Amino acid sequence: MTANEVSATSCANCEACCCRLEVILMGDDDIPPRFTADDAWGGSVMRRLDDGWCAALDRDTMRCTIYERRPGVCSEYRMGGSDCIEERLQYFAPAMNKIQPNNPLHGLTLEMILNRLVARYGWEELGKQIDIRCFNHEPSLASSLKFLRRTPWARERVESLYVHMAQRDSKPS
Repeated sequence: MTANEVSATSCANCEACCCRLEVILMGDDDIPPRFTADDAWGGSVMRRLDDGWCAALDRDTMRCTIYERRPGVCSEYRMGGSDCIEERLQYFAPAMNKIQPNNPLHGLTLEMILNRLVARYGWEELGKQIDIRCFNHEPSLASSLKFLRRTPWARERVESLYVHMAQRDSKPS
């Protein structure tokens, strides 16, 4: 599975990767008791089976068997959003790493790279590192992604900065 396939998530290809996450239940969730469990701190969570997947997941179809009654956390989880894509990349990483083990950008979307750079440097410092308008004038993720996807030289600079950051982070201190 390629990074483009991971980011083009839909119900038809979902693979239910989020169904491996711990789901904490809230007071207004109406989940059949056979699908719930108590966590170590006394809270209620969706029960997971020995394979690590949610107990409410149909293993044949990889669809939720209680979709209409699913927890609020599951309802709010945005399919194809950055958290979803990150989870899918982690799930598929072993197979993807076999394909291009020496490519530091393999399996990363431009959105993931930009989010990590902004988290590390912030928009102001990122604009100093790479002097482009979308980083320096009312920066936003959406406008920056739009520009970077249309401007190969700018994208290359962003990817280069990310690789430099990742290499620096991986060196022992």
